[in-house]
Amino acid sequence: MRNKQIKIGKISVPLAAVVAAIVLVVLVVGMILLLTIPSDSTQDITDSTPTPTPAADNTQDVTEDLTTDDSTSEPQGTTAPWEGTGTGLFEDYKQTESDYLAGLEASTGLVFADKTITGPMVYRNDSIRKMFTINGECGVNGFFNLVECDDFTKILSVNYTEEYFNGGYCYGMSFDDPYEMLTPGDYTINDNWFEHVIIQAVPDTTTKLVIFRCRVPMVFVTVARNAEAQTVISAYERPDPAKQVVFIDPYYGGVNDLGGWRSNISICELNLNISLRTNSLLSNEDCQVYLSRDKDEYVGIWERVYLAEAVEADLYVCVTHVNSQTDNTLSGTTVVYDSAEDTSDKALNGKSLAQILQQKITEGAQTKDNGVLSMGISPYRYTSIPSAMAQIGYISCDEDFFQLIKDDFQYNVAVAIKDAIVEALELQDN
Repeated sequence: MRNKQIKIGKISVPLAAVVAAIVLVVLVVGMILLLTIPSDSTQDITDSTPTPTPAADNTQDVTEDLTTDDSTSEPQGTTAPWEGTGTGLFEDYKQTESDYLAGLEASTGLVFADKTITGPMVYRNDSIRKMFTINGECGVNGFFNLVECDDFTKILSVNYTEEYFNGGYCYGMSFDDPYEMLTPGDYTINDNWFEHVIIQAVPDTTTKLVIFRCRVPMVFVTVARNAEAQTVISAYERPDPAKQVVFIDPYYGGVNDLGGWRSNISICELNLNISLRTNSLLSNEDCQVYLSRDKDEYVGIWERVYLAEAVEADLYVCVTHVNSQTDNTLSGTTVVYDSAEDTSDKALNGKSLAQILQQKITEGAQTKDNGVLSMGISPYRYTSIPSAMAQIGYISCDEDFFQLIKDDFQYNVAVAIKDAIVEALELQDN
């Protein structure tokens, strides 16, 4: 079959070629039109794309005061004398004390023996000392290196920065968390001491910020307990600056630190009973009392002194008993103080406190007077607080033991310690 021809001028061109040329021209023109004329369909797609919304401002309630006239508002972050110059890390959480208090949520008043905050962080408020415990190997080679301590909880290095702000009602910590142990978030507590705990990750770093939003001004102490593989952040209510502060330390505590026992009665239990009685008796005096523990729980040796330092105690009394493994005839009371106090010229120091305690206990509880004892006590040498350890008696001695377990004897010892503390505080005033 012959192909049809179209004659253009003197030239004959195949019909198929002409049709192909026309189609090609139409396609080219169409493409040009698509590129030069706005397409309605493209515009519809663009219009249907949501306009980006600014990120939610989670700190709006604490930053809105920035727009307030400085002449009529409280200065931010400087409303309490204990607040430092600031780390610059917690600016988004700062506000005036009045605005902070007005924005607090209502308290539920709940008591927690172990409330999980996040991952390994657990909170408890069922004792005089509120505690946030972070479980996991700690120290320089551990997963959580907030602070490094020796086995007696003596602090060797501090690997965090801290700041009190919002009139002392907020406390912030900044530290490295390379293993992501703490998950960022806003965690609700809402008891009588804490409203929220906020954990924030600093972008593009392994740094975490932890902000404790408190209902009352608190003081914080952080130690690492190596034997328990725990980092413990302790908090007490801040002391009343108008009152003298007494720190009572019931020695020993916890299942691994009983201090010795006899007939199923432990030294740590006896120490606690007398200390709680003393605390109760001092409630009628014009002073503020703190205890290292008010139940059977472990407290590190150096940790006890750090806690006393945190509340700015005016004197420190440790209550304990002795158990002789070799001589059950040893008996009586001895109050021990650090030998460095032998050269102190202060009216109230470790030596004078020990002498007052020794006299009051032996006379009030009718115990054998072994006199005071001067010896090196490392934690007491660290602190400037007048400190003494009252060794009430020997549980290994029959005569002492059967007195120590009597309710009226414990009460008499507590009254004697109370009287000694009152006299010592008067001596300090003078």
